[in-house]
Amino acid sequence: MGRRKGRKWNQASNGTHIMTQQQLRDCYSINEHLGSENRCTEYKNGPGFIRHGFRENVAKYVCGFVNSQQNGKLLIGVNDDGIVTGYDCSHRDEDLVRREVDEAVKDLEPQIFPQDYSVRFVPVINEDGHQMGNLKVIEIIVNGEVIDKKDVLYQNKQGVFMRCDGSIQVLKGAAIQEWSRRKFQQRYQPEIDKLKKNEQNYVKDLQNKESEIRQLNEKLEQKNAAAQQLASNQENEEDLRNKDQKIRELEEELEKKNEAIRKMEETASVFTHVNEEQNGANGAEGNSEVIKTLGRLEDMLQKQQKSKICVIS
Repeated sequence: MGRRKGRKWNQASNGTHIMTQQQLRDCYSINEHLGSENRCTEYKNGPGFIRHGFRENVAKYVCGFVNSQQNGKLLIGVNDDGIVTGYDCSHRDEDLVRREVDEAVKDLEPQIFPQDYSVRFVPVINEDGHQMGNLKVIEIIVNGEVIDKKDVLYQNKQGVFMRCDGSIQVLKGAAIQEWSRRKFQQRYQPEIDKLKKNEQNYVKDLQNKESEIRQLNEKLEQKNAAAQQLASNQENEEDLRNKDQKIRELEEELEKKNEAIRKMEETASVFTHVNEEQNGANGAEGNSEVIKTLGRLEDMLQKQQKSKICVIS
């Protein structure tokens, strides 16, 4: 079994993980079992894959790794069971493979850059640890995690591809719409949740403000009612003052009339006395005049008494 480098992952400054030279293998051993294919690893035996549609196939797998946002590896020279078989590749063949890979990557839209992928030719050794001629494993490595554009789908001339567990899947209309919906939700859902929470807070604040306004309106109505009552009381007090003034005036007038009545009564008393003194001297004729005078005085007294009663009522 050949010597291997450690397969650790370091964290880059932007928080993602990238593969460094120290984490890549120096060699593979013939018939070595590498495990099963997964979302990040694809195996191809070699001859048929390279000779028939190599550029298109590489573009498809690179597109799938990038859209899956995974650090992916396409290993050529490993069969579907994960057994290292190697691929006979001279230096001249290496140059051809590199050019084909570069052209395949150029087919992607949006474009990815040289630092986003790499091509390696790793020697295959036998059980004794000797390199087996030009037998190699071709590693096409895609640093999908560090590619900036996470909210777009990459495509090539064949369409849009997504890497699934152990396979590559072409995305069409409905699948692309679903991907876009999930990406939108993933990107904006926190903001949407925040807006919904803010909306709930705003609604609650609005309800509180409406309650405060109702309370203020109730207090205002109470104050208006109190003001109206106060104004009514002031009007009543003014009316009472006017009535008191009127009563005082009537009482003064009544007092004056009473005084006049007293004077008339005194006058009547005088006339009565005179009448009694002249009763014998003047005879019947004098009595008649006195009686008439007394009658007039009596009428005046009655009128004064009636006027007094009306004023008091």
